[in-house]
Amino acid sequence: MLKRPERVQLSDQAEKPFDRQTIVTISIAIEALLLLATTVWCYFAEIDLRSLFKFNLAILLWGISAGLAISTINMAILYLSQKLANRLFIFQSMHDLLKYEMIPLFGQLTVGDSILIALASGFCEEVFFRGVVEATGGIATSSICFGLAHLPSFYYFPYALWAFAVGLVMSFLMAGTGSIFAPVAAHTIINIISINVLRYIKT
Repeated sequence: MLKRPERVQLSDQAEKPFDRQTIVTISIAIEALLLLATTVWCYFAEIDLRSLFKFNLAILLWGISAGLAISTINMAILYLSQKLANRLFIFQSMHDLLKYEMIPLFGQLTVGDSILIALASGFCEEVFFRGVVEATGGIATSSICFGLAHLPSFYYFPYALWAFAVGLVMSFLMAGTGSIFAPVAAHTIINIISINVLRYIKT
C-alpha cells in the first residue's frame, strides 16, 4: 500500500492553507494561464478550433445531462469513501484527498465563488484539454493529461484515474455533439455541484 503523505499522517484536522479570496484569485489565474497557453498553442501550431464552437439547446442539454450523471457517480464515490476508508486503499485515498486537500481549499467558498470558478474551469480546461491537446495528440493523450492535472501526489492516483475516465467521457461527448460546449457545460455542472457539496460535507 502506498504511504500517506507526511502532512496527512501528522494531522487529524484539515487546515486551511489559504483564505477564500486567495483561493478564488489563484483558481482564476490558473484558468487564465490555461486560456493563454491555448491561444499561443493555436497560433504557433496553426490549430483552428472555430468549428467546435457551435451551440444550440440540444448541445447544452447533452452537456447538462452528462454533468448530472457524472456528479451522481461522484456522490456515490464520496459516500463509499466515507464508509470504506478503513477497508480499501482506493477509498482511503479518496477520503484523505477530500479531508486534507479539497475541503480546506474549497469548503470555505461561497455559492458565488463556486459558480465563478466552475465557469472559468469548465471553459478554460475544456478548450485546453479537449481543444488543443486533443487536436495535437488525440483522445488518449488529452485524457491522460487531464488525469495527471488532477494528481496532487501519487498517493492520490485513484482520483487521477477517475479524472482520466471523466476526460474520456468529455472527449466522446464532444465527438458526439461536434461542439466543445457540451463538455464545457458538463464540466461546469460537475464543479458547481462538487464545490457546494464540499462546503457542507463532514469527513
